[in-house]
Amino acid sequence: MKDTHVPAIQALRLGAEFRRLRTVSGLTQQQAADALNWSPRTLIRRENGLDKVTAATVHALLGVYGVTDRTEQDRLLGLAEESRRPSPFSEYRGAVQPQLLTLLELEGAAQAIRQVHSVLLPGLLQIGDYTRALQPIDCTPEDHLVKQLELRRRRQRLLEADRSPAYTVLLDESVLHRHVGGAAVMAAQLRHLLRLGDAGKVDVRIIEYSAGAHPGLRESFAIFDLAPEGDGLVLANTIVFVDHPVHSALVRDDEDRIAGYGKTFDALTRLALSAEESARRIADELSRYPSP
Repeated sequence: MKDTHVPAIQALRLGAEFRRLRTVSGLTQQQAADALNWSPRTLIRRENGLDKVTAATVHALLGVYGVTDRTEQDRLLGLAEESRRPSPFSEYRGAVQPQLLTLLELEGAAQAIRQVHSVLLPGLLQIGDYTRALQPIDCTPEDHLVKQLELRRRRQRLLEADRSPAYTVLLDESVLHRHVGGAAVMAAQLRHLLRLGDAGKVDVRIIEYSAGAHPGLRESFAIFDLAPEGDGLVLANTIVFVDHPVHSALVRDDEDRIAGYGKTFDALTRLALSAEESARRIADELSRYPSP
């Protein structure tokens, strides 16, 4: 079973607990913030798992919410301590969006990843030259790009591990035709996709143009299925990462939205080619390029 006791996930669990306790207490966010002498924004950040929370902060919240049970206090204090541990990717902070660091911890902790991309290949599947070709689009400084390429190589070791997650990716056909980096780069990228599929590391499915205006065109997203904790914590075992170049977002405590993304993924899977048909479709596209 994957270890889900990584800092980012523990921070999300702690935030979910704070929201639950506030709801049980009957307080609004404004009322709770006033009682704690915080701004509402500070409370929201802590309920969203975006701040490192000290033991003093936990005690203050538990006091306002009337939590006196010692076992529950110790459980949440332990959760806060785990959430404060350094991220295994903290050296890349500043070179990538903060949400990406959380995404990386989710990738490592997930039992299964279900992903939809309709414009570009997801980071776990990109070769270095494909990533580098995106630099002008992202306006990435060279020193940041070096770090991002290093991080991408490190991320992709996940697919080489013995306990790699079950990984399914649905790609719009346009991703295959978009010449990122030119012919040589795209040919190498397509060969990489075929190798990963042949090795059983990823199940790539292509949604053809004939599918029309499908739901995956609205946004790219990844669904992470985590191992059940069995410890009474309220964070859902499924978390969704909605990918956006400006404001990526996590969906972690809205069961209806999470279920909606799952239904969208299932609907898109029915539209997509089978794994075998998709491999042939990728190979057909690769055949249009000169041999290396």
